Amino acid sequence: MSLQLKTVSSHYIRQTAQRRPITSFVATASLTAFGYASYIEWKADRKLSEDDHNLQSIPRNHYDPNAIANYWEQRPISVAKRVCGIISELGPVAGEYVWRFHCQPWVGAKLERIADGFRDLRGNLIGEPACEDRLGNGTNNSGNTQCDSARLDSSQHHLADNENRRQSDQIQATSESNDEIQRNLSQKLRTALTDLGPTFVKVGQQLSIRPDLVSPIVLYELQRLCDAVPPFD
Repeated sequence: MSLQLKTVSSHYIRQTAQRRPITSFVATASLTAFGYASYIEWKADRKLSEDDHNLQSIPRNHYDPNAIANYWEQRPISVAKRVCGIISELGPVAGEYVWRFHCQPWVGAKLERIADGFRDLRGNLIGEPACEDRLGNGTNNSGNTQCDSARLDSSQHHLADNENRRQSDQIQATSESNDEIQRNLSQKLRTALTDLGPTFVKVGQQLSIRPDLVSPIVLYELQRLCDAVPPFD
């Protein structure tokens, strides 16, 4: 039974490798790299537990960059976990900031221009039959000129109204929502820095005394890292 199962498994693996060679190669390489990294970290922890003098832990009483680099070079899995944790905490905050303050205004401006173009086209199409009716009723060239002038004035007035309305709405939306968006993002940033640990809390504390780099709303929220931080182990 076990021999038959091994035969079926090996046949399925060969078929998969033949049908999807790139996927099979990437999966094999990833598993090999993960296994090797796990072995290196296991070996480093074992040597550390045996008090091997060639592999010391991170010094606590002084700063030694060589010892710190040597410690983390032997622990690729822990480094990868830490990087993933940082990305998972700060990535959503950074993504929301880029969308709210860069992508969303650009998309809104583009859509507003498209909508203005359609409204202008609709206004011109609605105004066209009135001139044709006048011409069909026997108006002369002066009537045609007056009609074109009136239509041009109406189109220009319509464009001016659209532009004023768009600018007014944009200013109002900016003044009402930007402060609230900054406040929410700064709260999320403070929470993310707190969850990431003392090093990132220290980064937030340094930013809290730099009004030349961050806005007053963010500055106020980051200053809470100076006096309202939970204890760390």
